[in-house]
Amino acid sequence: MVAGNTLDPAGLYRTLKKMEGSGLLTSHCEADPPGKPKRIFTITEEGSHCLVNWHGTLTAYQENIQLMLTQIEAST
Repeated sequence: MVAGNTLDPAGLYRTLKKMEGSGLLTSHCEADPPGKPKRIFTITEEGSHCLVNWHGTLTAYQENIQLMLTQIEAST
């Protein structure tokens, strides 16, 4: 997480529920006495395949950004 940014719990929960609706996650409630019940999310096989694809995409982005940064540094 970048300094100064905070996690939006409501936004995260909405995203997790959308991912569940798309079949990427499953969830169930788990009792956590004496507190509130917790919703536990688990990645599905389809979600795992999606995660592998995202990893490849983000790695390619990272490599391209690093190349651009290297070229900028070389030109200054």
